[in-house]
Amino acid sequence: MAADPDANPDADPDADPDADRDHRAGAAMEHLAGVLRSVAGPEAVARDGQDAAVEALVADGGRVLVVQATGWGKSAVYWIATRL
Repeated sequence: MAADPDANPDADPDADPDADRDHRAGAAMEHLAGVLRSVAGPEAVARDGQDAAVEALVADGGRVLVVQATGWGKSAVYWIATRL
């Protein structure tokens, strides 16, 4: 089997990948509100679904396609994810 070029040689082979993902998700959501307020103003709150999209980008490190109506805040999802 070929070695994974992206593998971390210092990583614990017994570590639970779900626990790591949960930690990243928790940290991302902890910072989401503050970053959102700094970008959109002190009264800004995440709309339904924005938090899930940001979590998927940050915690999972994956790709996300957000399909919503004009003005929903699609761009904010990507801006916020880059700041976390």
